[in-house]
Amino acid sequence: MARTAPSMVALGYGKFARADRVYALVPLEGTERGDGRRTLVYVEGIDEPIIASRSEAAIAADLADALGQVRPGGRRDGAALTGKIQATKALTPFFAGGAIHVVDVKLYMVVRWLAKGTLDHVPATIFNDSPKLTRLYETFDKDARVKTWVAKHAK
Repeated sequence: MARTAPSMVALGYGKFARADRVYALVPLEGTERGDGRRTLVYVEGIDEPIIASRSEAAIAADLADALGQVRPGGRRDGAALTGKIQATKALTPFFAGGAIHVVDVKLYMVVRWLAKGTLDHVPATIFNDSPKLTRLYETFDKDARVKTWVAKHAK
């Protein structure tokens, strides 16, 4: 049986790594990032990371293709969350899935604050035309854990 060569992934500026040996990608930020310096690529068998000129998202996509895996969503890829929100929109009062998520807690706190009607020039009825936010607020208000927390932190 003929042995196939492992896929190589371009890191930029003539640097390549075997796809099956890359185990971590770390984006460089701030002053560390610059011309030809975008990502640290950790490769099995090499003590120090390779400095790549390509972004971690581009390298990760190429690695996934080379290894026959699904491409990961990037840091700026909101499509996955947007799709999840749309899919559960009619099924649940929550915004990020079928269970309470941190985004729901934050939204509840904002809606609760504004719905009190104590903020100047903001009517308590501001969310009357927003059934999803209203349903989220009502769901949280009925939750025993939320009631306990609100009672404990009431001023």
